[in-house]
Amino acid sequence: MEQTKRQRRTNSIVKKKKKFEGKITTLHSNSKTKQVIYVNGNLDNSRGTSNGFNGTSGTFYIGNNYDLTSNPSYGTNNFQGYIDQLTVSNGVRSTCEVLNVATMACRLSFDDNTNFLADSGPNSVSINAYNYISVSGLKGTQAISFTTSSSSYLQATGFRFLPYNNAPFSISLWIQPILLQGTIVGSSLGYDPLTFASNGSLIARVATVSVSYDILLELTPIWSHIVLTWSSSGGLNLYINNILVKSALPSTSTGSGASTNNLILGGGSFSGTIDEWRLYSRELPSSDICAIFTN
Repeated sequence: MEQTKRQRRTNSIVKKKKKFEGKITTLHSNSKTKQVIYVNGNLDNSRGTSNGFNGTSGTFYIGNNYDLTSNPSYGTNNFQGYIDQLTVSNGVRSTCEVLNVATMACRLSFDDNTNFLADSGPNSVSINAYNYISVSGLKGTQAISFTTSSSSYLQATGFRFLPYNNAPFSISLWIQPILLQGTIVGSSLGYDPLTFASNGSLIARVATVSVSYDILLELTPIWSHIVLTWSSSGGLNLYINNILVKSALPSTSTGSGASTNNLILGGGSFSGTIDEWRLYSRELPSSDICAIFTN
């Protein structure tokens, strides 16, 4: 059984923190008699137990745990703060699944027949798009196509991790450009992460750090896979078709300071098709980029 929430079960493993915002996942395995806590997809603590989790039915208390009244060192039994995206599911998720759910901020596959713009990631991000065309996709049944118009774009709204200084993130997408011009991925951060230069070169940018790939991408009908990764330790990296083509040394990335930020696909003079767009709140390693490329 899995519980994902911003409060930890104090009758299993307890680690006190003064301030925290992120994703908590607790796993209870009957077969391995083990309890595990992940914080933002990374293993935080674990312990073995003599008995597995044997609950079959009952009541879940959210924001209040009566067990704490007999454990005063753990604090009061009333939780103060925000809890969101609480899920309880059968079965124990793998480490890979936990990491993916915790760090996939948004995924647009454009393959939902009832809601073309649905976020198929875990967060149900608000998506709006204007003057676009639904076309045949590469990785699924459909993709989104934009024209050379400032009114032809998609906007994903409400990312909370991007405003912070040095926040790691990665952007992955498949692109089939008609023209090598305009902005592929823009933002409200004060810079556009992926753009074409006037000579058709691909530019990746985070704050004041940028790299330029001067070998021009092939035009439609050829698809290219583009990944931008950023962290204060790994710097800026640009991958094309599973190959690291450009990188820049680590630097300081100053957040916008806004409560949330938006990312934009298309707009301006960009013309082409985008499929399987993903945003992660971590720096993707080359192994994950390879898995996305080959899947």
